[in-house]
This record gives sequence, structure tokens and C-alpha cells, in this order.
Amino acid sequence: MDMELCVLYDLLKLENQVPFFILTTLFDLLKVPGDEGVDLNNLVFKLFSDHDHQLHSNHNINLQVEKVPEWIPSATELQLAGVKFVKKNNASSFLDVSLLENGRMEIPELCLYDYTDTLFRNLIAFEQCYPDTRTYITIYAAFMDCIIDTPKDVSLLHLNGVLSNRLSTGMRQLLIFSTSCATRFTHASDRKPSA
Repeated sequence: MDMELCVLYDLLKLENQVPFFILTTLFDLLKVPGDEGVDLNNLVFKLFSDHDHQLHSNHNINLQVEKVPEWIPSATELQLAGVKFVKKNNASSFLDVSLLENGRMEIPELCLYDYTDTLFRNLIAFEQCYPDTRTYITIYAAFMDCIIDTPKDVSLLHLNGVLSNRLSTGMRQLLIFSTSCATRFTHASDRKPSA
């Protein structure tokens, strides 16, 4: 990954969130000769415009979660129990997961990029910080953390079209949801329904 992308993704990290005027001041102070044409506002705009389609795909979500289970078996354990994983086509969002009566679990494809972990961490933090916000992303990340437990789970979901690896390092797929879900969260079933 080139340096520009590293800087762009680093700007989104929750642990790096500082007031933008401070970032602008530091950015301008640290410019070296030849960087006069580089503008922080344009870099940020480029980052968000390049990935805007992924953020907007989650509007109008109708996710119904009555009770979040304490434990869900891994994908390989579910497969041994007879569950067949299938890529869900024509889903309204990546959150549109279905377990059908015939033992098929339909999950929309999730493309994993180097910034996916940062995006999920920020969305989970947002959901956790605002009590009137439904926790759709938190529940999805917790679900994925349960079914992705080993490299075999990753392979199984990849072979069935559920996970698509666009990461610079393959094994990081295992860490995306486990690091995002390392803490116990408040799930949607614990919140009052939104109006």
C-alpha cells in the first residue's frame, strides 16, 4: 500500500480522531518542499468520495433482532451440523443475513479491504456512544466474530462467496471482527426502539 493510502486510512482511525483544525495546522507545518500542491481537505474528500458508496449502502435497514445469542458456533461447526453457507444475491445491504428452514444460511458478500477494520471500529463506537442509535453494525460484527474463529472458517466463507479478500495480507481477515468485538457491547435488543 502506498504512503498516501496509509495516511488516508490513518485519518479515519478512532484512536486518531482529533479536531480537524489541529490536523490541518500540523499537516501544513510538516509539509516538505515539493508538497505545496498537496491539500489535506482534498485528500480527505478523495478518501470519502472513493468509499462513499459503501457507507451509503446501509440506508433503510430493517434488521429485526429480538435477542442476541450469547454464543454462535463457528462456520465450520455450523457446516458440520448441516448448515450450508450461500452468498446472498440482491441483498439490500451486507447486514441482510438469513437462516432459511432448509438449513441454508444466506449472507451477502462482504469485501474486506485494509480499511474495513477501521470503518467497523468507528461505526461500532458511534453506535455505542449514542443510546438512541440501533446497534446493527455491532450485532453484525459480533455475529461475524462468532462464525469466523479459525483460518478454516475464513476459507469456507471465502469459497462460498461470503468473504472477498481485498486485503494486502490474507490472515488479517481473522482479526477484523475479533478486534472490533473484543469488548462486550450493548446490542439492539437492549435499546429502546427508535421512532
